[in-house]
Amino acid sequence: MKSHKKELELYADKSAEFVSEILSRETYCSCIMDVQESLIDKIEAEMPEFNIKKFLKTELKLANDNELNQQIELSKNFKLSQHMIPSDLKIIQKPQWDSIVDQYWVNGVSIRKSIYKMCPKGVLSISKPIFNKNYTSVVFDNDDGGCLKIGPWAYHQLKNGKWLSE
Repeated sequence: MKSHKKELELYADKSAEFVSEILSRETYCSCIMDVQESLIDKIEAEMPEFNIKKFLKTELKLANDNELNQQIELSKNFKLSQHMIPSDLKIIQKPQWDSIVDQYWVNGVSIRKSIYKMCPKGVLSISKPIFNKNYTSVVFDNDDGGCLKIGPWAYHQLKNGKWLSE
């Protein structure tokens, strides 16, 4: 059995590899938002009737709830960093995003103008990826504002060293 530290290191390596590969070929956005919300929290808030955990267990072919919970715990350690993304993609921190949104509500400033001034090609956000135990399948969600070539609820499998959408 792998130590917890080794599992965290493996998750960090695999998530960086996955995000880097997907973003290098699938986006033409200007910015990516550093979202700290988990996929599960997001889906449970937006679609409480949908059993996201059952979906993940099935899609990732996890044997039981314990395996799923282990993978969910690992995903909580996802940290977006500049080395994962194309050099022309700017990371927007959540407080920076919130200040733009707050200006819109307080001052009536066009939020679209503010966002597109900072990110002319659009803004992307991705959830923390959740992998299967072997790191050959992954599920993540994205909100792309129209600048990502793949749709939300992306499920990918690692085939011949490349992450392919299923």
